[in-house]
Amino acid sequence: MPDNRFVFLTNQWQNNPSFNRQRGYTPGNEREVETTEPKTIQEFQKDRLRRNSAEFFTKRRSRNESRTIHFDANIDLVKISFYVTFNGDLKRKFFDRYGLSAVEFCQFNKTVTFEIISTVAFQNFLEHIQTIVNSPEGTSYTNRPFNLIALILSFEFVDSRARWVSASLSGSLLTLISSSNPIYIIQKEISLFTKSSVTFQL
Repeated sequence: MPDNRFVFLTNQWQNNPSFNRQRGYTPGNEREVETTEPKTIQEFQKDRLRRNSAEFFTKRRSRNESRTIHFDANIDLVKISFYVTFNGDLKRKFFDRYGLSAVEFCQFNKTVTFEIISTVAFQNFLEHIQTIVNSPEGTSYTNRPFNLIALILSFEFVDSRARWVSASLSGSLLTLISSSNPIYIIQKEISLFTKSSVTFQL
């Protein structure tokens, strides 16, 4: 007759090297504690913003001095490139905090042209730029009033040269944007009336 006996092997579980019952588990007091480092703007970012700021004031001053048609108010534009995609939430925040109204999007919404609606609110933008470029190394921007500036790769004033480059490609820039500034309608009409015969600076 066949031998149908069964043999059972028993080992102490703590001596069995084939399976670790505590694999992947670390007692609470031995678990590695994650540290959240403060978010800071790097020094190379400060250098870029510092150069952008100097160029911004130079271009704006030059454009104001070269105007041949003067209005009680003018349409000023600033182009900003972001590290992130400019979404609806950022659109609202930049309008509320800095008086900037988005009028043109490109580079997959990472480069935006803004109209300066409020010069008073826009002064906060310029002051926050200076706060960052003059801040000590390692300054955190988390929960700070200037935290939106940390999203900026670069910015520039849209001067007359940039506007005429745009005009030569697809028509006057004034005809391409939709402005909430009442002076826009006046400047647009003058632009359409005179651009074929007179060279002027708005």
